[in-house]
Amino acid sequence: EAGGAQPAAAAGGCSAPVEAAVSVAVMATAVSSLFTSRVVELCATLPQHQKFFMAAAVLHFRAADAAAVKARSAPPADGRLTLFGGPKRPTGPKQGPTTVRQLYEAYDKLCRQHSIKPISISDMVPACQALAASGMLQVCALGAAGRAPELDKHVSLAIAPEDLLLAVQEVRLFRQLLAR
Repeated sequence: EAGGAQPAAAAGGCSAPVEAAVSVAVMATAVSSLFTSRVVELCATLPQHQKFFMAAAVLHFRAADAAAVKARSAPPADGRLTLFGGPKRPTGPKQGPTTVRQLYEAYDKLCRQHSIKPISISDMVPACQALAASGMLQVCALGAAGRAPELDKHVSLAIAPEDLLLAVQEVRLFRQLLAR
């Protein structure tokens, strides 16, 4: 029938026509659940402090990327302009070397800004190892003989920041943090 109404027999024996209305929010939830990746599901199931740590990592790398892009676009320190020559500068943001200790400091600062008690740095090391084992972070043991103390190991994101945002979009605090 016209207008989306269904016959009474198809509506379970009701005598009034039934409108089949679906809101945009319901459709968005259905579509996202159909196309959710394993990474997004994994991010959604992380404990709160690991989500905060991942959010701090995303924000830390964003800030580092913005600073690197700004430095690359700045004129040379000696004031000379080069039109065609000179060294080529890489384009686009790239994650620089960051240690577990530096990410913990970013996490600690983020927690304190939002009046959340951070977990200790000694508890963060196993959490980083768990995040690395699950494929969320990449932890590299650089240094002499390829070994470094746990807090001085280099860390980078192994997931797209958008996946984390998708996973925590239901929680307003995380949505606001990552929308910056």
